[in-house]
Formats: sequence, C-alpha cells, structure tokens
Amino acid sequence: MPVLSDEAYQLKSTFEPESSLFEDLNSYAAVIFNNISKTQIPPDSLSKISSYVRRGGAFVMVGGERSFGLGEYRDSPIEEILPVRLLPPQSKQKRLTIAVELVIDKSKSMVEDQRLEFVKDAAREVIRNLKDDDLVGITAFDTMPFIAVPLGAVGQIKQMAMDRISILFPTGKTNLLPAMAQARQALENAQSGRKHMIILTDGDLPDSGPHYTELVRQMRFSGITVSTVLIGTEFDRTLRQMADVGGGAFYNTRDPQALPKIFLRDIKVRSGEETMKEQQEFEVRKGPGSLESTSLRSFPSLYGFVQTQIKENANLELVIRSSTDSQTYPLLSSWNVDKGKVIAFTSDANGRWSREWIGWPNFRKFWDDLLSSARPSLKEHTESIKFDLRYYLEGASLVLDLTFISPMQGKKLNSELILPDTSKRNLEFQNIAKNRFRSELRDPLPGKYEFTGNIGDKKLTPIAFNLSGELFGEKKERRFNIPLLEELASINGAKTNPEYSEILAKQSEKIEKLDLSTHLILLAFLLLMLEIASRELLQKTQKSKTRRASPLTPRGIRQLLHPFTKNRSI
Repeated sequence: MPVLSDEAYQLKSTFEPESSLFEDLNSYAAVIFNNISKTQIPPDSLSKISSYVRRGGAFVMVGGERSFGLGEYRDSPIEEILPVRLLPPQSKQKRLTIAVELVIDKSKSMVEDQRLEFVKDAAREVIRNLKDDDLVGITAFDTMPFIAVPLGAVGQIKQMAMDRISILFPTGKTNLLPAMAQARQALENAQSGRKHMIILTDGDLPDSGPHYTELVRQMRFSGITVSTVLIGTEFDRTLRQMADVGGGAFYNTRDPQALPKIFLRDIKVRSGEETMKEQQEFEVRKGPGSLESTSLRSFPSLYGFVQTQIKENANLELVIRSSTDSQTYPLLSSWNVDKGKVIAFTSDANGRWSREWIGWPNFRKFWDDLLSSARPSLKEHTESIKFDLRYYLEGASLVLDLTFISPMQGKKLNSELILPDTSKRNLEFQNIAKNRFRSELRDPLPGKYEFTGNIGDKKLTPIAFNLSGELFGEKKERRFNIPLLEELASINGAKTNPEYSEILAKQSEKIEKLDLSTHLILLAFLLLMLEIASRELLQKTQKSKTRRASPLTPRGIRQLLHPFTKNRSI
C-alpha cells in the first residue's frame, strides 16, 4: 500500500503467484491483502495465512473490485478467519456506458513468444464483449504513438477495428508516455458514464519515474481509471503504482495466452458487480460495536464498497449507509482468531471509492492506527532500544534528527541509508545534545529512503520514509539554499549576508585619478626624435649607395674608357 510505504514500515510486496514471501510468515508482523484476488497468490498460501493468524499473527483485508467475494475467497481458509461473511458476485447490467482505451505496446520485443498476436486476440475479445453503445479505441506505441482504432461506438466501428488490429506489427523501442497522453485526450472528450484505460507492455519503462503516476493522477481527476498489464518477468514498479493511483488493477503474467482472459476480466469489473456497491455518495457512521481499531471518530464519505455480512461475535466498528435505501453495510470490522487478530475494511484504499479519503489529513493516521491495532504481539518483535527519527530538507541537504529515548549505555551508533536509486550511504551522526544526533545528506533525490542501524549488537527498527518530488525545486515561501549561495560566493571571493557597514564601506570606496599627460608628452617627443633620426640615417645610406653605383656620369664614363684611350686624345 503506497500510504504505508511512506510510514515507518519495512514492506515486502508480491504480485506473482509464484512468490516465496509466504514461505516464512513468522518473520512478518502483519499480512495485508490490498484488493487482490485469490488467483494472484500461491494456492497453498491461504491455509498458511490462516495458521499464521491463529499463532498470533495479524491479517488485514482491504476492499476493491478484486477483494472479498469478488476475489473468489468464498468457502476458503481466508473466509474462515474474516469477521465478515462473503457474498457471491452476481453480474448486473448497468445503464452507464463505458469508454475503453487500450494502450498496447508493439515494440520489437513483443515479437517474443508471439506476445503481440495474443494481445491482438485480447483486443478482439474486448470489442466482441462490449455493448454496441460502449466506446472503444486502441492506441499502439513503439518509439512513437499510433492510433490504430480511433475511439468510437462499438456498434459503428466493430468491423473496422477488427481489420485494423490485424495490421499491427512489432517494431521500434518502448515509449509509453506520449501514447498515454494521446489516449487520455480521447477519453476526456468522450461522452460516457465510465472511462477506463488498459495499458499493456512487456518490460521496464526506459524513462520510468514519477511523471507517469502524475499523469495518471491527473486522469483520475478527469474521471478516468487506469489498469496496467505486464507480460513477462521484467517487473517495473511504476506499472503497479500507476494502477494504484489510477484506481484500477495491476496484472502480471508470464503466459501470453492469458491476456484475453485478463482483458475481459478487467472490463467485466469496470462494468460493475451486484455485490460491488457504487453510487454518488455513502455516509460513514459508527457501528454497533466498539471502535477499537482507530482513535478517529469522524470520517469522509465513500463512493463504493464490497457488500458483506457481519459474522456473529464479530466487532462491527464502522458501517456505511446508503442514501437510496437507508440500509447500512459493514465497512470496518474486526475480531480475534485464537492468538491473532483480523480486520476487514470493505472499501478501497486506492482512490476509486475513497477519493475523499486520499486528501483527508488523517488518511495516513487511519491506516497507521489499523495496522497498529492489528498487531497484538508487536512488542515481542520490536527492539528494546526506542528512538525517534525526524527528517526534513534544509537548503540542499536532507537532515536526519535522531533522538534516543532508551539509554545508549555508551555504545557506538552505526547506521546506513538506502537511497531511492537503491545505493547505500553510511551515515555520520554528530552528537548535538544528550542522546540526540544529527546527520546531513547533500543533494538528496525524491523517492523512498530506508534507515537501518544498530547500537552495539542490537539492531534498530528499520524506518522507511518518502521525499515527495514537490519538496524539490523553486517554490514560494521555501527557505534559501544557503550552502549553495555560500559556495557560489566563495568562488569570486564574495560574501553572503554581509553586514550593513560592509556594504557602506564598499559603496564609499574612492577612485584615485592619475594624471599621465606629462608622461605621454615626453613619450611623444621621444618618438618624434627617433622618427627624425631614423629618416636622416636612411637618407645618408641611400646617397652613399648612389655614388658608388653611378657609371653613367662623365667621370664614370672616362674611368671605364681609360684603358682604351691611353696615349690618344678624344
């Protein structure tokens, strides 16, 4: 559950039936089923969970379109330990039409195991099973998005859609985001009672990041739900987060032949079930039992839940009241099973029915209370060393403020922080007061952090927390990044936050003028003398050369003819 990943819990999640997390349940303080069906977990795990609870474990089941009776848990070991009786799902024709956009990966990797061919079969099955007045569209993507089937009424475009599906072929790389944006635009313009997007891909998103979940969050505000389907073994957590935020479902399969069944099942859920109650608004009220699982006493409205019946001797803490028939139904119920405890919450936690709860200031506290209440034997698993860890951003640094409530007894503190990119950083804490320590991490990243440590040979309880992307970047009323400003000022010898007197001293500095006219006149005179001298010397040199090399003068001619005119007169 995303809400718990931001709190002080070390979580392990599974989305595959082959998961080994159920092998040793004794190492977990609690097991939570958050809107998952029986087919999504190992077949033999149900009896293991039942035994785990009876030995003193905690189990929480959270509702949704794949939970309780809708998740096929009737007559199973899970129903035996639940404080509510499950009702069978019954299909019910809805008057509301549904608009479905299939966003399909057709990158080159989809040629493996004929994945794209099975995706085509799944798309055809969706079209065949939708009503004529429902809307369907297909946006394929590789490097670029491609509108294979424009969104339109099934009765009008069925044959055209079947033909266009056949021409899809695998090529290019995976680039999902532009295709999502294009499909979103089509759904927002559609006139339909329900709007749903199914995204299918076969691997990691190369640009995976919070921008995907942010786009899905914007779609939820527009009334669009989002489900994601991953085919293959390359698990990308972003796809799971997109489904959680989008109020849809996440499916992971290694068998391409299972895709038609998955697509049909998801569409069936969006069409509604009789045991899945949805209307404009349900009021949450205190039940006839004692409200023990949370200290809160007022709650926002809900927009849906899975219908159940309270069992005898169970504690019905909260009920949900229908405005149409004034009936009440179980919402929050609990009871003890031998040494363990089980809690059932029949609405969801992903925003589809609980959208008013998502923005509720006490949303995190409610789930924290529930989990704490479900763990009766928590004290047996916690460390004897009690401490408080606070974290906040200060300029360009993440500050960790660690206070020990239990005495340290002079033992050394060793700690480590796992960063959002999964790298590890050893922390150096400075002792700033008795039993209080401080450490700074420069240039933190948004995402999830996990703090671990030990005092001597005793381990500290791991703490996980999340830094939202909204904490970073420029924002009104945010503190200045003093360390960065000081670093920039030191480069050119400047100073940050100077005193007023220092500023005045800089402003009152005098500019000294130096008269260079005399020096320049002397320099000009010297240059003139040099010019005159150089010209005189040049003229003398030229005259000397002329005298030596002038054979055409009368004197020169006589000298040349002298050998021939001896003893002769001319």
